[in-house]
Amino acid sequence: MSAERLEVDRPGVGMVELPWRTERLLLRPIVSDDVEAMLAFRSDPQVQWYCGSPAMTRADVERRVAYNVHRMTPDTTEPGLALAVVDPTDGRMWGDALIGFTPSSAVGRVATSEWEGVIGYTLHHDKQGQGWGGEIADALLRMAFGPLGLRRVRADVFAGNVASERLLRRHGLRLEGRSVQAVLGEDGTWWDDLHLAILREEWLANRHGTE
Repeated sequence: MSAERLEVDRPGVGMVELPWRTERLLLRPIVSDDVEAMLAFRSDPQVQWYCGSPAMTRADVERRVAYNVHRMTPDTTEPGLALAVVDPTDGRMWGDALIGFTPSSAVGRVATSEWEGVIGYTLHHDKQGQGWGGEIADALLRMAFGPLGLRRVRADVFAGNVASERLLRRHGLRLEGRSVQAVLGEDGTWWDDLHLAILREEWLANRHGTE
């Protein structure tokens, strides 16, 4: 299969019916007007710690929003779903979520038409610990293995982020690897990076086992 065919068949935003609703939340595409709302949580050092980067400035957020808007266009070279996490009761954006797409690797001359993804989300400090993370993770996996048809999904977390690791494991992701002292933290110590993943057939089996 040629690279041109892979480009045509890649996952895209048009495959998912948005906004996507969970029990309590609404996930919609990020738009240029989301700068102020995103700044409210991305400028918080406690929130950004989980993302492995310093608190964002307004300029940082403006660039991130512009990038996220662009990556959902047909001509982007880094396709993905960049979503705002909205509370329908007040209409406010309280977080963001992402599914990034990459073609699956293949050895040999024949490429594969399969794609895989990476998921992640960030929440305002005031909304953490309320079960929103679980709803978001469930929604991202449903999108990835449902309409997007991805074959594999991974997520990376710091070893110190125990809550996020537990959440991902509850949703069926297994620990596939650990990069020891891979990232220099702001506290001057080296942090381990954990790599978790789940296959489409594993996710389907987990769903059937709980229904």
